[in-house]
Amino acid sequence: MSEKAQRRLAAIVAADIVGYSRLVGADEEGTLRAFRMHRVELIDPLIGDHGGRIANTAGDSLLLEFASAVDAVRCAVAIQEGMAERNRDTAGDRQIRFRIGINVGDVVAEGDDLLGDGVNIAARLEALSEPGGVGLSDDAYRQVRDRLEMTWEDGGEQELKNIARPVHLWQWSPSGPAAIEPEKSPLEDAAEFTYSMPQKPSIAVLPFDNLSGDPSQDYIGDGLTENIIAVLAGSSDLSVIARNSTFTFKNKAVLVQQVAEQLGVRYVLEGSIQRAGDQLRITAQLIDATDGRHIWAERYDRRLDDLFQVQDDITQQILEAMQIELTLGQQARTWRIRAGDPELFRLFVEGRRYFTTATPEAHLEAHRRFSEAYESAPDNVLSNINMGWSHYQKIMLGIDGGFAENAAMAREFAERALAIEDNAESHAVLGWLELLDGNHQRAIEHADRIMELDPSSGMVVSNAGSFKVSSGQVEEGIALIERSMRLEPYYPEWVANYLAFGHLMIGQFEQAKPIYLAHMASEIDNPYTRISALTGLAVIAMSDGDTTAGKEYVRKLLRLNSGISAKYLLGRMSYNKDKAFLGRLFDALRAAGLPD
Repeated sequence: MSEKAQRRLAAIVAADIVGYSRLVGADEEGTLRAFRMHRVELIDPLIGDHGGRIANTAGDSLLLEFASAVDAVRCAVAIQEGMAERNRDTAGDRQIRFRIGINVGDVVAEGDDLLGDGVNIAARLEALSEPGGVGLSDDAYRQVRDRLEMTWEDGGEQELKNIARPVHLWQWSPSGPAAIEPEKSPLEDAAEFTYSMPQKPSIAVLPFDNLSGDPSQDYIGDGLTENIIAVLAGSSDLSVIARNSTFTFKNKAVLVQQVAEQLGVRYVLEGSIQRAGDQLRITAQLIDATDGRHIWAERYDRRLDDLFQVQDDITQQILEAMQIELTLGQQARTWRIRAGDPELFRLFVEGRRYFTTATPEAHLEAHRRFSEAYESAPDNVLSNINMGWSHYQKIMLGIDGGFAENAAMAREFAERALAIEDNAESHAVLGWLELLDGNHQRAIEHADRIMELDPSSGMVVSNAGSFKVSSGQVEEGIALIERSMRLEPYYPEWVANYLAFGHLMIGQFEQAKPIYLAHMASEIDNPYTRISALTGLAVIAMSDGDTTAGKEYVRKLLRLNSGISAKYLLGRMSYNKDKAFLGRLFDALRAAGLPD
C-alpha cells in the first residue's frame, strides 16, 4: 500500500439523486441551482453537525464518511426528512430526491477519497433503496438497532454485483416500512435463467404497463413491446433478452435492479401506455440498472394510428443512447458540448466505437473517421485528442507506419490539444508515450495531472492507474484501476488485464487468477488479451509449484501464436519499471517451456 493510502474502519454513506439525467434534461440550470441550494442550506450543515465529512462528489452523488454508524444513520434520515419538507411545494417531476445506502466496513483512504469493498457495498445498497429512504447493511444495522428508535424493514439477503458474499439489507422509509419485495418472479426458482453480464451491450424491454383501466387495451402495449424487442434484436451490437423471458414480469411490481440481475443485463427499458379514444400517451425510460441512473425519459402524445411511428422513435433513441453510453460512457456527456456540431460528434462517437474494438481492421475505420473530423475542425480539441489516440493505437497494433513516426504524430496531436485546452485525455496519450520511452517519472506526473483534471471519468482514470502500475507505484495503481471500473462498469478488457497484472506483480495471485480465467472463458477474441491471460496463468501455476498446469498454459499460448517467445513478450513488457519482476516472470515461463 502506498504511503498516501491508509486503511481504516468507517461508516460510509452513499447518496444519489433519483432520475438525475431526466431532471437535468428537463431543466439543467434549475436542477443544478436547486441542488446547490439544498447542499448549502441543508445537506452540508447536517453532515457537519453529525461529525461527518464529504469524501467524494460526482455531480449527482455524494460519498460521506462518519466515525459512527449511529451518526451516519441520524444524518441520512435528517437529510431525507429535510428534503421531503423542502420538496413539499415543488412539482413532482421537479423534486430532487435521494436514495441513500449505508455500510460499516474497511475502507482505503487515499487523500480525501475512499475506496474498497466497504464503499462498494454502500453504493450497491443505495441503488436498492427506495427514493427518499435509507438502506443499511447488516453490519450497520447491528450497530444502530438498539440505539435508535426507528422501524426497519427486513430486505433479506442481496447478491450484490462484484461483492463476493451476499449482504443482508435493511430499509427505512419516511412513510413506514418499505415494501421492497416484489411479487415473486417465475425466474427466481430457475437458475438456468440467471446469466452473467454478456460481452456486448445488454438490454431487457419490460412489457409496457396499460394505464387505461381496460384490460382489453393490453394489446397496444404488448404489441409495442414486442416490436421494440424485434427491432433491437436485429442489431448485432446488442444482446437483447427475448420476449418469453421479459413477459414473465408483466403486471408484476418489480425493481429494475432485480430484473437486471435475474436476466443478466445492464440496461432496462420500461414504460406505460394510456388510451383515451383515438389518443395515446406513451412514456418510456431507459435505465442503467448498475446505478439506477435514467439515461433518458420521453413522453409521446400521439394518435392511435401513429403507433408504429412511436415505436420507431423509441427504438432509434434507445440505439443512439446505448451507443453513446457504451462507447464513451460518461465522457459522451461532455463530448456533445465540446464537439459543437452534430456531424462532428457523430464522427467522434463512431470513431471511438471502432477504436475500442482494438483490431487492425477496425482501427483503420476509426482513423478514417478521426481524420475526417480533424480535416473538418483542426482547431477542435477533440479532433486533436482523437488523432493522438489513433496514432498511439497504430503503435500498439503495429500497423500503418513505424514506431518513431506514429509516436511523433501522437505526441504532436496530444500537445496541440493541450495548447487548446488542458485535458485529461491528452495527458493519457502522453503518459503512454513516456512509458514506451522508459520515462516513468514523467508518466506518473501525467497520471497525477489526470486525477486533478478528471477524477470522475473511468476512461482516463484507468490510464492513470496503468501508469502507476507500470512505474512502480503498483498498489496505488491497482486502487485507481478499481476506481475506474466502478466509474465505468462496462470497461474494456484491457483494464481488467492491467488490474490482474498489477496483482501478479505483487504476488496477489488469488486476485489475479480469477480475472485471467474469466478472460479465457469469455467470448473475447482479442489475441492480446488471451496472450496476457495465458501468460499470467502460466506464471501463477509455476509459482504455486503446479508445473503440469504451467506447461499446459504455455502449450496453449504457443497454439494461439506459434511465434510467441520470451523475447517477444519481453518487448511488449519492456516499459515496466520493475525489471526484477520481469526477470522472475520470464524465468517461470522458460521453465514452463516457452522458447527464448
